[in-house]
Amino acid sequence: MFIESKVWNGLSGADMNEVFSLIGPSITKSKRRSDMNKAVKKEYTQQFRDKIKFFNNVKGYGKTSGGTFLHVSRFVKNQGSFARHGLMVAYDIEVDKRSEREIAVNIEIVTEG
Repeated sequence: MFIESKVWNGLSGADMNEVFSLIGPSITKSKRRSDMNKAVKKEYTQQFRDKIKFFNNVKGYGKTSGGTFLHVSRFVKNQGSFARHGLMVAYDIEVDKRSEREIAVNIEIVTEG
């Protein structure tokens, strides 16, 4: 496993292998890290299109004409700075864990409305 003769505080590769076998896989694979990776990989099944009803660029949020919440951080390719009333956007819907309301994610400005 360890090729170099002196790896950590002067321990040889064989000694490091022994230490590693005692502390085991808890170092190599953290359950928390793998859970975080699963949370990041989300599949969005349906994309919606709607016009922006209002958007406050100072506060960074708004709503579509259908009432879906928009946030500047959920726009793709930093398009949030261009958001304004009347633009047509395409987005996916996700349920916010904290507020338990539907929010738009992967928002992309499509055309002028």
